[in-house]
Amino acid sequence: MVVGLAPPPLVCPPDNDLCLNATPINCGDTLLCTINGSTLSGLPSASCNPSSPPGTDIFYSFDALPNVEYTLSMIQGSYHYTVSFYTGNCIENLTEIDCANL
Repeated sequence: MVVGLAPPPLVCPPDNDLCLNATPINCGDTLLCTINGSTLSGLPSASCNPSSPPGTDIFYSFDALPNVEYTLSMIQGSYHYTVSFYTGNCIENLTEIDCANL
């Protein structure tokens, strides 16, 4: 008798795994998201966590008004997250403007 292990189940990447497929968000939106299945984007490590190797990521887009302060609230699961904020678009270079370790 030959006993083998079943291959691990495949996890599809989230729809917003790539910058070009960023999920648009608006003020007041509540999101339920996961990074399960996400892949490396090629962006460098965040400035607030430079010694950490780049991790997998997901993307959201938001059109901010000038001179307006915004608040992002997150409920942290059992993972350590770094959240980075960029200006620019996915076709041209993204420029990090802020980040936070959660």
